[in-house]
Amino acid sequence: MAGRIESREAARLVLDKYGEPGEATETELNNQLYQGGTLVYNSSGTSWSSSNLPNGTYTYTVYGCNGSTCGFASNQVTVTVLQVPPAPTLSANETTSTNGSFGLSWNATTGASSYNLYQNGTSVYNAAGTSWSASGLGNGTYTYTVDACNASGCSASNAVAVTVVLMPPSSTLSGPVSSTTGTFTLSWTSASNSTRYQLNQSLNGGSWTAVYNSTGLSFTTSALPSGTYTYVVYACDQSVCAPPSNSVKVIVSPIPIAPPSMTAPTSVTSGVGFGVSWSGVSGATSYNVRKTNLNNGNVATIYTGGATSAVVTISLPDTSTSLRCRPATPRAALPGPTHPTPPP
Repeated sequence: MAGRIESREAARLVLDKYGEPGEATETELNNQLYQGGTLVYNSSGTSWSSSNLPNGTYTYTVYGCNGSTCGFASNQVTVTVLQVPPAPTLSANETTSTNGSFGLSWNATTGASSYNLYQNGTSVYNAAGTSWSASGLGNGTYTYTVDACNASGCSASNAVAVTVVLMPPSSTLSGPVSSTTGTFTLSWTSASNSTRYQLNQSLNGGSWTAVYNSTGLSFTTSALPSGTYTYVVYACDQSVCAPPSNSVKVIVSPIPIAPPSMTAPTSVTSGVGFGVSWSGVSGATSYNVRKTNLNNGNVATIYTGGATSAVVTISLPDTSTSLRCRPATPRAALPGPTHPTPPP
């Protein structure tokens, strides 16, 4: 007797229930099914089902037998098992990116021939590798899944979300050098990708305090007491802030401070007028320009007035002279600041 294959895909084998002339009746028959060279079924039934076979190619033949005596082999059936690969596990190297660049990776799974990575539902990678790098992404939240695939189908991974909050560039801060009233305005440049600005203040080199945290580009103090105030501003987007701006120091004193700089030639002709100039300071109504003879220490005032420049004359025997410009009333000395720290 011979057997026949009923279904290749289900790997289900059906045996004929008829005998050749001279053979035993079907009630006396048994059927032997071989997977490769291994006997996997020996009974009177006419079908058999495989269970949990690993990926591979399997060949089957069946024999009709009477006890230990068997007839010719049936046709041979080949069945290829290719299971859908198991789902991979997806991970990201960071959950928040400040530059729009980050990496994703996943484990290789048995039987997978390719991996299809989706970003917010759109395929961004489809190849055999197990990693991918994002770059140049703008602000937003991006959700990723990866499918492990072969010819039999795909299995989806877990979902991973990465939020991009681009770090703004640093702003440039500006303000006065001094104030006699304690009321003055600080301003800063706009920074791309920023949604707020935080202005920090330090008094006399002490701890830093946020005195402004909003969307504007300036801040005005109100009647601050005497002291040295140092400021930095941070451009921020949500919780991500740029490095601090340049620092601005403002001296608050009812007595005008000395001009921070003065320009004059390094050599002049005796008795010939020459120009000198200096920076104006808050609260000053007039300035005194004094010369000091470096040979004998004599000091003399050579200009008094409200302008920030003057033409003065030096004559012999003042062969070596230094110049100094001060407001009409000298300022008090104040302590200096320390370096700023990032915002809390």
